[in-house]
Amino acid sequence: MILRRIIRWINGIGHLQGFGVQSPFAYGFVSMLHKERHRLDTKDKRESLVRLISETYKSSGGDIQVTDIADYDTTGQALNALPPNTLLVLKNPYRNKSTYFRWKEIIADRRVTISFDLYHVGVISINKGLSKHNYIVNI
Repeated sequence: MILRRIIRWINGIGHLQGFGVQSPFAYGFVSMLHKERHRLDTKDKRESLVRLISETYKSSGGDIQVTDIADYDTTGQALNALPPNTLLVLKNPYRNKSTYFRWKEIIADRRVTISFDLYHVGVISINKGLSKHNYIVNI
């Protein structure tokens, strides 16, 4: 267990922690995660991340959908049902090779404007007013 945490920490070195983010939406999201990371449960980081994102984004008046990435067979199936200005939180993007490649397909889609790779969860936004950018966030 400790070895696994050390490997994750080493893999996260050099990844974004809120600095160098130009978009106000993205900066607000990343800085919120950075400020609230003390609330994350170390034993179940995935569920506590989902809960934290849901609570803070809904409190700001936004809409959010949470699902497992394995629930989607195709990229279109994941994105077609998503209303504009809604965050889609996908659990387990690194569970296995097929979910990893599905995650990469989703963030490469032209409809996705901003994505956040938090390792335990992936967060995407379809917002026509924003430029396309993919962030890797080390929490």
